[in-house]
Amino acid sequence: MVDILITDVAEESKQALARQAAQRGLTLDAYLREMLEHHAQAEEAPETVEPLGSWLVGISRPGADLDDALAELRSAPVRRADLE
Repeated sequence: MVDILITDVAEESKQALARQAAQRGLTLDAYLREMLEHHAQAEEAPETVEPLGSWLVGISRPGADLDDALAELRSAPVRRADLE
């Protein structure tokens, strides 16, 4: 394993993360490690996935090609839902 050092994190952010860790019965280090490993193993980065609401708005606009949108959706790889 390697070490990762992250600097210049706001104190409020650190406190919020520590609270989230405590709610899950984890230390801050264990919680952050779990989050990093989870995101590193994800098929796509979270910011590259279009939110469902945005997709629905896009396909409901006049002139949107619903057949193309559905074909793209059906050809996309199946991803496990993140319910957190």
